[in-house]
Amino acid sequence: MYTVSMWAEMEAAGAVFLPFSFYREGTEFRGNSLANYWSSTPSQDGKAYSMTFAIRYLSILNNDRYMGYLVRLVRDNQ
Repeated sequence: MYTVSMWAEMEAAGAVFLPFSFYREGTEFRGNSLANYWSSTPSQDGKAYSMTFAIRYLSILNNDRYMGYLVRLVRDNQ
């Protein structure tokens, strides 16, 4: 269990928190225990790289852009 000050300390140190949520496939909403996010990198016509997070793994996929994944803005400190 984290306090508000512990949470703020982690964020100030650069921690990024990515919530799990639903996604859209075409016109259908889907949900599972995974978190799907788009990267900013296109790969080929109609496709782009996405990241899927689960409790114990991360996978990088090459998906059709019609998939309604989340986009998470992350500040670049460089």
